[in-house]
Amino acid sequence: MSKVNRMIELKPDCTGDTREVLVSVGHRCEYCQGNGYFWGVDKIGKHVKTPCPICQGKKELDAVIGIQWKPTCKE
Repeated sequence: MSKVNRMIELKPDCTGDTREVLVSVGHRCEYCQGNGYFWGVDKIGKHVKTPCPICQGKKELDAVIGIQWKPTCKE
């Protein structure tokens, strides 16, 4: 199976902001293997598609990465 590797370069903002949020969109849901659903059986025994509880049927997930900058703890 192929994997997407992305690299994030970290560099403090010179404006003094101590928090950043990065968003990476369109990652295949590994829980449902990108199907968006699972097969299930309803009350009368009929096969039905049940939406994936992780991606909620969207097939993909977005990564939201939070970064907080703080002073170094070195002594």
